[in-house]
Amino acid sequence: MNNTTAIRQLGQSLGLPLEISAGEACELVIGDDLSVLISGDPDATRLQLSGTVSSFPVGDRASVATALLKANYNGQGTGAAALSLDPLTEDVVLTRAFDVAGGNLTAAVEEFANYLEFWRSRIDSLVGGDSQAVSDSAPPLAAIRI
Repeated sequence: MNNTTAIRQLGQSLGLPLEISAGEACELVIGDDLSVLISGDPDATRLQLSGTVSSFPVGDRASVATALLKANYNGQGTGAAALSLDPLTEDVVLTRAFDVAGGNLTAAVEEFANYLEFWRSRIDSLVGGDSQAVSDSAPPLAAIRI
C-alpha cells in the first residue's frame, strides 16, 4: 500500500474525500480548529503527521522547553510523536513519522490528534515551570471528532 491509497482509506473511514494534493500534503481539520497536516510522496509508504500546538509561550522559556523535552523522553507525553520548535515560526509543533505499509493510518491519526489536543490545552500552563500541569500519563483516547 502506498500513501495515496492509505489516505483514501483514511478518508473512507472518516466519510471524507481525502487526497494528497500536488504539494504532497493533505490537511485534516478536526472540530473547529484542530488541524493535522499529512504529507509525503504519494507513491511512497512513509507519511509525516504534523500539527501546531501553539506559538512558543512568552515568559519562562527555559521551563517550557524543559517540560516539552521531558514529555518527549521515551514518548511518555507524546506517544510515537515528538514536540519540537519550528525554526521559522517559533511555533511548538507535534510531529510523527508513519509507515503506511506497517500500520493502521486511521488509528495513528486518531492517536496523534488526541496528543495534539492534549498539548494545545496544556501548553500555556507550562509558563512559570508548572510541571504538575502535565501528567506523565498519556492523554485520554477518544474518537476523532469532525
